[in-house]
Amino acid sequence: DFNNCQDYITVEATQQTWNEINAKIMAALAAGDPPDLIFCSAAADTNNYVDMEVAVDLLPFIQDETIGIKDFDDYNPRVIEEAMQWDGKMYMFPISRTAETMYYDADFFKENNLQPPKTWAELETLCAKIHEITGGYAIGSDYLDENYVDMVTQLGGEFIDYENKVAPWDSEESLTALKYFKNLEEKGYLIRKENPADGRSRLLFATEKAEQLKNSKAHIEAKFYEWLLMPLSEPERAEFARILDILYYRCKEESKADFPEMSRIIKEGESNE
Repeated sequence: DFNNCQDYITVEATQQTWNEINAKIMAALAAGDPPDLIFCSAAADTNNYVDMEVAVDLLPFIQDETIGIKDFDDYNPRVIEEAMQWDGKMYMFPISRTAETMYYDADFFKENNLQPPKTWAELETLCAKIHEITGGYAIGSDYLDENYVDMVTQLGGEFIDYENKVAPWDSEESLTALKYFKNLEEKGYLIRKENPADGRSRLLFATEKAEQLKNSKAHIEAKFYEWLLMPLSEPERAEFARILDILYYRCKEESKADFPEMSRIIKEGESNE
């Protein structure tokens, strides 16, 4: 825990909803009392802060020999390229990366002899089959914009032209992706619904059952971790976090080096048998 490992900086985290955070940050900037660090999900937000000249280039700190990130070169080059789109300056730092996950009703698939798709073409064919069976829509997405990005990049295109700082909507890959999702909706495979918990966009959901499954998974995970930590006091939780951090970096270093110590231990064990 950062606050417990030193006594000259105290971090106070304040959680905000996605549809309120930008407005609150702008209000804080206008009042002259902005937060020191912001967790945001899009470069578009960062652009606003760069234009207002309130963002700080993080690259000198990252490359500093004393306090910098020693394994910075190991970061995904594509992620770093996105973070350094402002003439080589880094005003945002990638702290996480997500991957798309597809949920499907295994019982329904088994009953109707269906298989999970492996390509975009197979996905559309699957949607047609489900639509024919049920007479309703077949698929949903909580963030269709991310699915668009996935398809564009998998087709070999770019969803952001970093050199010209524009979104190439009229590129062949972009038009293919846009037409693909528009086609799914026009055929009745998709349905649009407002998300009352998030005012950023109109989202796509497949069925109430699928939405309940998605929400219940997140709810169950949160409750599980609350239960797991329940017997621990605050000092014990801090100690647990400290030990977990040690184990994480020990595992990471061994993995990056291609497991030399584990290879040595296994070889020594085999030679002693």
